Amino acid sequence: MMSSTVILILGLLPAALFVLWPLFSGDAAEIEPAPAEDPRAVFDRQKQAAYAAIKEAEFDRRTGKLSEDDHEALTARYRQQALEAIAALEKLSVVKGRRPAPEVIAVRFCPACGTKTAPGANFCGSCGTSVANARASA
Repeated sequence: MMSSTVILILGLLPAALFVLWPLFSGDAAEIEPAPAEDPRAVFDRQKQAAYAAIKEAEFDRRTGKLSEDDHEALTARYRQQALEAIAALEKLSVVKGRRPAPEVIAVRFCPACGTKTAPGANFCGSCGTSVANARASA
């Protein structure tokens, strides 16, 4: 019994030292600070999060989890957050002396049923008609 306890302690001692070594080795000043994050990335992430929250609130309203009043309150708040992020991005672009090029987004519709198709889709998600030829000719 005693020998198995000693073997167990001797087996766990190296693992414990390995885990605890960073806490006791070196000075905290040796640790390099994390590089500063690009402010555009921060605001872009904020904008994308607001868009996702609006989409989720819309889904919750459609499934009956959210009342109309709550939906309006939530989407108003998230729209405000998105607008603030967009305004900050615009401000950063103006400060740098350049305006971002406007994104050209081609909205495509199915030639058979008129449903909006996903970007890069080859077939309509609603009726299954091939939209690849329609996209090439557009």
